[in-house]
Amino acid sequence: MIQSDNLNDSVLKRFVKVVSPGEYLFKAGDFGSTIYIIVSGTVQIFKKNIRGEALIGTLGDGEILGEKAILKDAGYRRNFTAQAKTEAIVLEFDKKSMSLIQGKLPDFLIRMVTLLSERLEQANEMITILQSQEEAERLVLYLKFFSQYHSKKVSGGHELIMTAEDIHSAINMDKEKVGDCLEELVAKKVLIKQKLGYILRDENALAQHISSLKECLAA
Repeated sequence: MIQSDNLNDSVLKRFVKVVSPGEYLFKAGDFGSTIYIIVSGTVQIFKKNIRGEALIGTLGDGEILGEKAILKDAGYRRNFTAQAKTEAIVLEFDKKSMSLIQGKLPDFLIRMVTLLSERLEQANEMITILQSQEEAERLVLYLKFFSQYHSKKVSGGHELIMTAEDIHSAINMDKEKVGDCLEELVAKKVLIKQKLGYILRDENALAQHISSLKECLAA
């Protein structure tokens, strides 16, 4: 959708924002009137629930958030929190600037409609994952889900930028148990530990280790 080289354009430069790791783009309850396009980097999405805040998604290059802003004339209260996981470069603009953005990024509206459709499918899939009563199965399904929708293809597999805390928040599983299961998958060479997360070597291999994960959880 957009490459870093496009940011040299005099029009797009006006909307560029660099976000540091851990910095919030916005928080739930904030009043907002802007939409964001992620040029590069990773942004995590959190939703408040009775336990605090749960991680509900991770967005990367080319993805859009805050799209509700273009449907509102006077802005709206943000329904979720967006926080940079890594350094991120984004374009931030409001409804009045849409024509300028559309002129520079002709596929913007098509991309947005496609993303909204994909997010609905992802939400339905996530509901199915959370309905699983088996913790080992829930973890495996979530790792496959994350790999499919939020990973980056790298040498040796798919890069999963996540921690045990992130998974705990996303699937309501004890953090220590998550950590034990991740260590088991590293030992089985299904995952490779990295500075910001893991590399999943073979998505199909995850299901083969559900039994060993159940034993790990029962120990």
